[in-house]
Amino acid sequence: MSSLPIDPRAPSAPVNRNVGPLLTLTAAIEAFGGLSSLPALFAEILAIPGFAGVLIKAHLLSHPLLAVAALLLVGRGQQRYAVIALAVNVLMAWLTYLPLIALHGIGGGHALTALHSGLQIVAFPLMAACAIALSLRDQRQSLAAALVMLPTLVKIAGVLAFGMGVALYGF
Repeated sequence: MSSLPIDPRAPSAPVNRNVGPLLTLTAAIEAFGGLSSLPALFAEILAIPGFAGVLIKAHLLSHPLLAVAALLLVGRGQQRYAVIALAVNVLMAWLTYLPLIALHGIGGGHALTALHSGLQIVAFPLMAACAIALSLRDQRQSLAAALVMLPTLVKIAGVLAFGMGVALYGF
C-alpha cells in the first residue's frame, strides 16, 4: 500500500464555488453543537464507567475542536482539510455508539428509530471514510464536502421535525 504525500502548497482539485459557504455553515453548526454540549463533560450524569465513558468524553471534547478547526480551515481556503476534520468528527460520533450497540444491540421498535440508527451506525461512517479518502487523494472535493454535510443536514431535519411536532401537538 502506498502512501500519498500531502503538500499543503499543492493546488487542490477544483471545487464548486457554492461548497465553501455551505461547508462554512456546516462547520459553524457543528461548532455550535459541540460547544453547547461541552458542559456535559463536567456533569455527573455522564458518569458512564469503562471504555464507553472514555469514548463519549473524547467525542465531547474533540467535537468543538474539530468543528472550529474545520471552520478556520475553510476560512483559509483549505477545504479538503476542513472536510477531513468534519469527517473525523462524524467518525468520533460513530465510535460513541459502538459500546452501546455491544451492550444493547441495534434496537428500537419504531421505524424512524431504526432508520436513524442505520444512518448513524452504517451510512454516516462509510460516508465519512469516503470523504476522507477523496480528500486525501484530492479528487471530487465537492462530493467529499457533500458527504460530510449530510449528517449535519439530517441532524437539522430531526430538530426541525421535533420542533414542528411540539408546535403542532405540544409536549
